[in-house]
Amino acid sequence: MVQADARFAEAVTLAVAEIERRSEAEVIVVAAPRSGAYNDIPWRVALGATFFMLALLVWLPTPFDPNWFLADCGAAAALAALAADRVPIFLRAVAGTARMSRQVKEAAEAAFTAENVHATRRRTGVLIYLSALEQQVRVLPDHGVLGRLAPSRLAALSIRASSLEAFLADLAALGEVLAEALPAEESDNPNEAPDAPRVRE
Repeated sequence: MVQADARFAEAVTLAVAEIERRSEAEVIVVAAPRSGAYNDIPWRVALGATFFMLALLVWLPTPFDPNWFLADCGAAAALAALAADRVPIFLRAVAGTARMSRQVKEAAEAAFTAENVHATRRRTGVLIYLSALEQQVRVLPDHGVLGRLAPSRLAALSIRASSLEAFLADLAALGEVLAEALPAEESDNPNEAPDAPRVRE
């Protein structure tokens, strides 16, 4: 998964600058640690772990000390809740793909507005929203881009988040599509937004 560190920031800044040099597009990259709070998941997992421990203690053929009954159930609940909150692969498994995709979509749409992607003079902004926990990337082009891209070319706007190298390769492919659809005019191609990615805490 892509890590939003100094290497990421430097590489993305250069990639965005190159895209904007060759096209009218204004690319804004937002990297967020997660798109949803998922506050309910630790509680749900803790409840499930409590019932599992209860069933285990009741059905085990070996006797158990009833004085430790509450402690055993409480420990199982606490460990399960901690794992659900702190272990990304566990949280992703419990949250499910559909919920995570919905959270990323909503967060990307909010970022589109918050970062004023729509405020470029020719409506040629493109938001690339990377969400680390969900391991998903959303590309949201503004109307000025959509109006000049054939529907068949929109498929080229997907970007992988598996590694920095894959992310940069797909970013370069996006740049080719944008340069073809919105070629830059050398005499009139101002940089309307900083090239550096916006890294959320």
